[in-house]
Amino acid sequence: MQVNYRYQNQVTESQFDELVQQIQAEEKNDIPKHGSLAKVRQKIPAERMAGFQSINEGSEPVWLKRNGATK
Repeated sequence: MQVNYRYQNQVTESQFDELVQQIQAEEKNDIPKHGSLAKVRQKIPAERMAGFQSINEGSEPVWLKRNGATK
């Protein structure tokens, strides 16, 4: 079972009930109150961002030429 990206292995019904009670009572300090996504805002510099090109502006990927996969 997974709770906010923390895995619990082979949980029985009684262990599940106990885990839910501990989470509700805020007794589990190894499980964060939130998921990991959307809590950290990344600031990516413009020079490190992925490029977006139209199909007409793009060039053939180097690996296609290298692998002989071109027309």
